[in-house]
Amino acid sequence: MSSTAPKIVTTERELFDCLIGYMRRIGPPRAYNQAAIDFVEYLIKKIPDNLDDAFLREDLGVEESPLTAVFEQTGLTQQVQEYSSLLVAFAARLYEEIYRDPVRLEQANRLAICILDRASPDKSAGMFIEEEREEDIWLISTAFLESEAGIRVELKQDKDFARSLSLY
Repeated sequence: MSSTAPKIVTTERELFDCLIGYMRRIGPPRAYNQAAIDFVEYLIKKIPDNLDDAFLREDLGVEESPLTAVFEQTGLTQQVQEYSSLLVAFAARLYEEIYRDPVRLEQANRLAICILDRASPDKSAGMFIEEEREEDIWLISTAFLESEAGIRVELKQDKDFARSLSLY
């Protein structure tokens, strides 16, 4: 819970950084193989590049599935570390989408919101609402998110992602 004024978020990039930071903070931490953690961090870093399977293969220099490469790496190291289980769940869901179609930053944000909503101890206290303002649909944070994460979101949504919170 934040005692200072919430950070105002008005762009998809700021929202992404805040959601990732929040998932990193609230965990819960579990032990994961270092290769799996490295892949999660790689996906998080590459999100703005509009990820797809072909991009990942080329960027990682692999012909097979990037996930196959990760599994091979987990067998090469016994190093285990505590890491946010929410970030692992997010990366897994993100990879499912990447395997099918390219993923834009806006879509990654909606996936992160879905992961956070599912993990919330208070299912009745959603983190976001969508509000119509004239011709636009805005993504607005709830008081619950503002108090828990210390962010206040007022984001005019791209028409492709408006009304998409319930899709994930």
